[in-house]
Amino acid sequence: MFCDYRIHPYINSILFVSILFTVVTTKLWKSNYSQYQEELYKKICDFKGNVFTPLGYRKIAQILNKEGYKTPRNTVFKNTHVFSIYKKGNIRKERMEREDIVEVLDTLVQVCYPLRKL
Repeated sequence: MFCDYRIHPYINSILFVSILFTVVTTKLWKSNYSQYQEELYKKICDFKGNVFTPLGYRKIAQILNKEGYKTPRNTVFKNTHVFSIYKKGNIRKERMEREDIVEVLDTLVQVCYPLRKL
């Protein structure tokens, strides 16, 4: 809630402004991915995103195993591991890049005139 009390310089009055709003954001979340996990996701995306010859999950798993990569749990790659990393990485990427939602719930503007002595 934002409130602002100001004395208006031209007329002897007080202006009261109140705005109630909500903000939904993903910018407060901290990444819990390790650098290794991010590297794996990027490498898998490169293989999947190749426009001319996108590779399947099984072929990507074979390539990663040949290059000596292990899963985050230190096992050899299978197609299901590659699919899981790719799917969850895309969900995470979408969540982190989501636009903030700002919603104004209520506004109030009041002008209060001071009491005059008779």
